Amino acid sequence: IAELSTNPWVGWVFDGYRYCSCSNGAPTKSAQTLRTGRRDRKGHAVNDESAASDEERANTLLRHVLDCFNAGDIDAIADCFHVEVRAEFPFAPPAMLTFSHGHAAVMAAFREGRASLEEIKITPVKIYWCAGDSTLLLEANSKGRLRGGGDYRNSYVFVIGIRDERIILWREYFDSLAILKAFDTMSAGAAS
Repeated sequence: IAELSTNPWVGWVFDGYRYCSCSNGAPTKSAQTLRTGRRDRKGHAVNDESAASDEERANTLLRHVLDCFNAGDIDAIADCFHVEVRAEFPFAPPAMLTFSHGHAAVMAAFREGRASLEEIKITPVKIYWCAGDSTLLLEANSKGRLRGGGDYRNSYVFVIGIRDERIILWREYFDSLAILKAFDTMSAGAAS
């Protein structure tokens, strides 16, 4: 029986995700495999305790980021992001950033986005954990107020990839019409 070791696959896997394999890389029939019967995408036996703790750590990380963003404390979340992080906003309206790469650029995007909001509360509705990819999917709603006045509400789906216990991917799908409407209302109020 092979010894448990850290998965060397580089990508979306936590260091704590464990598997069993022979010296040639073939999956083994360990007591762990017989107990759980679960395998990862490469066919390796999965240690359910480690996988569960990966999910718990990812959820804790996500909740910390949301709590600090809601509070306007962007500096407090800087260590939560991987040095090679990518932020993507596929449905961003014109004149809004759609992509950012690298820690400094992503943190600047978060600061800029939060600076436009007087207050916000992003509330998770449902969180899904994709263990094979170390990815969280989050459905959420927000309610807030723009800095120049006007209410802001939106619905989101976030795809959050994890590497080395940090966020490597932040993909945020939102209703771009809600953003345009909020800023149009704010602009109309400022013009009158």
